[in-house]
Amino acid sequence: MQCVIIAKMIRFQELKPIVLPSNFFEKDVEATIALLILVPSTKIIQIILLKRPIVWKVAIQMVELSPDFLPELDRVFSRCKLQTCYSTGVVFLPEFCAYDSYFTFTESSISAEQVTQALSAIKGVSNVEITKVST
Repeated sequence: MQCVIIAKMIRFQELKPIVLPSNFFEKDVEATIALLILVPSTKIIQIILLKRPIVWKVAIQMVELSPDFLPELDRVFSRCKLQTCYSTGVVFLPEFCAYDSYFTFTESSISAEQVTQALSAIKGVSNVEITKVST
């Protein structure tokens, strides 16, 4: 039977590096860089293999969630040629809604400032911050 997901158990020891078993990766995995995601509320850690050494984090705050937010967000990401590595989806907090995403640029012809401007134009968005995440 062909596996859809590969899982291995590891020991986690405080202040010691996490070591992945040598047989964890398939032979055809080319990535040597990974984005490590920790979701504190669920205590789930995800390791996302990457081909590029730089990832950008976009943090969006909204005063109100427009029904058009996700379709508009998708249009901006498509127009700006952004490839999403990880997304929280819309998170409802007491005073505002938030959306965090990690992405790579598929083309270098657009800047983080241009992405910020495009995202800021979406109805209901009150703040956009883009920061570079690198090794």
